[in-house]
Order: sequence, then structure tokens, then C-alpha cells
Amino acid sequence: MRTAPALQLTVRPSGPWVLGVAALALGTVASLLAWLQLAPLPAGLGLVLGLVVVPAASLIAWLEWRRPPLHLHWDGRRWHWQAADAARPRACSGRVEVAADLGRWMLLRLWPDSPGAAGAGRGLWLPVQAAGLGPGWHALRCALYSPTPVADPLAATNPATDER
Repeated sequence: MRTAPALQLTVRPSGPWVLGVAALALGTVASLLAWLQLAPLPAGLGLVLGLVVVPAASLIAWLEWRRPPLHLHWDGRRWHWQAADAARPRACSGRVEVAADLGRWMLLRLWPDSPGAAGAGRGLWLPVQAAGLGPGWHALRCALYSPTPVADPLAATNPATDER
């Protein structure tokens, strides 16, 4: 079984992704406001919905706008990643899954192995686009879709395979 060669690249947030998230947040707020105008709701419920949805949508858009670049590294066996501009960088390693592949754009989900890592248990979503990655785009796709080597637990303990 052959795996993809090692690669290292920095993934930066793309303008279309950030604008798309901001448009989705703005659309959410606009639809809530339109719904509140048309629906006969008790006055307190409309206020509560407005006080929850507007800050939540604003927070989501702001977090995407401020998303730091991420160093992504494939060493031939495992994936590693860390924020590029963190004051105290915390490197994580684990597995990467392709959640959506649209040709020149992908949505990846990074699953850390260590339970104390950022995103442990829920994963970390990473939008990636071909623009800005150059030849790294093809290498990334190869690494994502190539078979991952699996350590054979019997090979380490079987004296018949031990070469001396």
C-alpha cells in the first residue's frame, strides 16, 4: 500500500467563505426580523428571540472574520495542525476527513487524537480552497484521498517477522 508524500501548507481563510458566512448570518437576522413583523407573537418572545439570534449571528460572522491561518502538515502517517499566529501555539495531531468536496473548494473536519486538544470531541471545521495554495492543492488532495498506513499490531509482537 502506497501513501501520499509528506506535505506542509498554511491554510488561510478565503474571502468568499467569510463573505458567505457573513451573508448567512445577515440572512438569518433579516428573516427573523421579517418573521417577527408577520407573526403575532407575544412582545416578550420577539424581544428574547432578537436578543439571542442577533448576537449569535454576529458572533459567528466575527469569529469567521478573525479565523487565524492554520499550518497543516501530513508526515506520511499522521496529520498535524496548529494555529499560525497563536501566542502559545498548541500543535494537535489526529485524522482529517473530507466533509464536502466541490473540486476547487473543500470543507475538512479535523479530529484531534488527544482529549485535551482544541476541538476534541467535536472536531474542527476547516474550509480550504485551491486559490492561494498553488501546487499544494494537488498535494493536499493526494494526501486526503490516499490510503493511510495502518500500524500492524501483530508485526511488532511477532518474532517470525523480526529481522535480525
